[in-house]
Amino acid sequence: MTHPEEQVISARYRGDPAPDVSIVIPTRNRADQLSRCLHHVDLIRSDRPWELIVVDNGSTDDTAELVGKFARSAPFPVRLVHESAAGGARTRNSAATVARGEILVFIDDDCYVRPDIIEQHRDPHPSEIGADTPT
Repeated sequence: MTHPEEQVISARYRGDPAPDVSIVIPTRNRADQLSRCLHHVDLIRSDRPWELIVVDNGSTDDTAELVGKFARSAPFPVRLVHESAAGGARTRNSAATVARGEILVFIDDDCYVRPDIIEQHRDPHPSEIGADTPT
């Protein structure tokens, strides 16, 4: 398996604590849909650290520019991964290779997430994130 090309395009990445959750959005030539999806991602509110990974699966539109512009104003770390081998499984595996979060949340580029998505996915997994478990 080849290693995906990764771009750290958010200044917030360096020095940030390791995230609890990595949200992953695979995409290919769907910049318009991705733009609307990122609008909703920008509304996510959480006190827990998290990151966004966008996996570009060989787009020829302005996907990379869109993600770069979004990352510059995002209040959370954003990473862009380029996966040249076509396919949904490849994009997800590439994201899993570079993800720093202990929980991976995969969403499609035409999905609109709720602002509490981090808590929705983090709370069911407290022991996996180092939270105390009852004895």
